[in-house]
Amino acid sequence: MEWTEDTLKLAKTYNLNERDILFIRLVASGADRGEAYRVIYDHGIKKRAELEQERSKANDFIQNNPASTILLQRFKHRQPTNSAQAKAEANAAQEQDELTEEEKRKISDKSYILKKLWESARQVSGKEKAAIFMQIADLQRMKQEEAKVEEEKRRYFLPWRSRCRACELMKIARQICENGEE
Repeated sequence: MEWTEDTLKLAKTYNLNERDILFIRLVASGADRGEAYRVIYDHGIKKRAELEQERSKANDFIQNNPASTILLQRFKHRQPTNSAQAKAEANAAQEQDELTEEEKRKISDKSYILKKLWESARQVSGKEKAAIFMQIADLQRMKQEEAKVEEEKRRYFLPWRSRCRACELMKIARQICENGEE
């Protein structure tokens, strides 16, 4: 029998044989474990009475092979089964998640955020609505704080020192100090 390239890669990656891969795919798609085991390993020739035995064989196979359990879960949840596929899906998801410059600018604008919060508040009720109103209140307080920011003023005092005791400015300063005028 010829196998597809995908089945061969999975068998090699998970250290299983090709029949094991087909069995796991059948079980993941919703087939009865006993029937899937009978079709894949016993070629469907056993009697109906032995179906319980084959279910227990199938359960034993899945429990005794950790790789089969992992692969079964990945097939059931439609997760990638090899690293190349996982990387490709991760890259595709990342490209969808990236925001354009315009979207980034909009999201950073408080008025845009407030508008979206008001829109979502109309659609919900109860605790969710209260939580949205708390977020709106927080954002509006941030706007008030921005308006209250005052310019910081600094004052410097540079004392005047002169080494010259005979200059005109020094004489005037002495006269003022002696007369009590300050």
